[in-house]
Amino acid sequence: MKRKLAISVVALFCAITLSTAGEADFIQGKSMTSLGDYSIKQANAPLIIDGLTFETFLLTYKNAERPIKIGIESKGKCTNFIIKGPNFELEYICKRGVFGAKRINPIYREINENVNDAVISSPEMEAQQVISVLQKTEAELLGLIACYLPLLIKEEFRDQI
Repeated sequence: MKRKLAISVVALFCAITLSTAGEADFIQGKSMTSLGDYSIKQANAPLIIDGLTFETFLLTYKNAERPIKIGIESKGKCTNFIIKGPNFELEYICKRGVFGAKRINPIYREINENVNDAVISSPEMEAQQVISVLQKTEAELLGLIACYLPLLIKEEFRDQI
């Protein structure tokens, strides 16, 4: 129950602090984590995985060294997001009106599964399987990802982002 309340508070705060200029050209907000404020902007080069090309955004945190790539995969009414960090990868997906986190689809995997599993928090992954059941814009979903993603990374690996 505590975890669901915490997730609801994060979602509410992120929704309030999300600011955009255009649909998803530039987004900034507060992650409410040790990684600090975030900004999201369109990448100059697309994410390419196994010959597939994805529209790409760069997620940067104030207290992180490198940006995280977010590839956009549109599937009908849903948009899925492929997250590529320096030592982890995962997806945030829309399925039957539910938006949440899941392990990376094997066709998109580029990082050794054991390395990925060492970095990602399994209990938090389970808790983030349902983040929202309300329809959101792409910009709102990117903002939610920016707020929730740090919680998925085990604390001892956050300084490696």
